[in-house]
Amino acid sequence: MTQAKPIWNPWPTAIIGWFIIFFSGIVVYTTWSIRQRVDLVGVDYYDQEMRFQHRLDSMNRTQRMAEAVRVEFVSSSREIVVGLPAEHAPLHPIGTIQLYRPSDARLDHRTPLALDARGQQSIDANGLAEGLWKVRVSWTAGTNDFFRDETIVLTPAKR
Repeated sequence: MTQAKPIWNPWPTAIIGWFIIFFSGIVVYTTWSIRQRVDLVGVDYYDQEMRFQHRLDSMNRTQRMAEAVRVEFVSSSREIVVGLPAEHAPLHPIGTIQLYRPSDARLDHRTPLALDARGQQSIDANGLAEGLWKVRVSWTAGTNDFFRDETIVLTPAKR
């Protein structure tokens, strides 16, 4: 009687192979996801939260004069125009204009408030990336603080 040759079973090798492929995929995906940038909040997020009530009071004061505060993007000249109420111009308001890019904190800009005689300020947008921006204007006129937060979309220049 001849001895029968054992038949090779591929299942153990296939199961081990699938575990190796699955584990390698998990390692690659985890490495890739750890290296992704996530800039959904500002760098000083916790400090901003502490100043939140003061910000709410400033926003409520500004809400009463909502029509007089203007933030707009003029696509023909590629500039952002910020206008404050006419009654604030003689008070020589001081403050800042922050251009906040929610998708990339590295693109944020902060500009001091420097109004012209009409109570407006223009900011050149040629160096800014196209897309969604938040324009945050905070100023002090007299003894009151004011704050306006507007969302604008920068579009390509018209030719």
